[in-house]
Amino acid sequence: QGAFDRKTNMRIYQHTLIVPLDLFYNLTHHTVEKIRINYPNKKHTITLSSEQQEGVREAVRCIGKAVELFPIKP
Repeated sequence: QGAFDRKTNMRIYQHTLIVPLDLFYNLTHHTVEKIRINYPNKKHTITLSSEQQEGVREAVRCIGKAVELFPIKP
């Protein structure tokens, strides 16, 4: 359902998913250009700006650092 944020006057949605390690490492090095959201009765594709693409990659790297999976250590 999301939570309403009065500062931005928008709903904020949080999603959780399991990402296989090989995909995780791809996400730390490549950018995500689009995000597809599948609702029960509608599909919506969001095209990310360059800044948003870099933000997603940095968020994935931040998670990797927190769980000690990034950077890759030989």
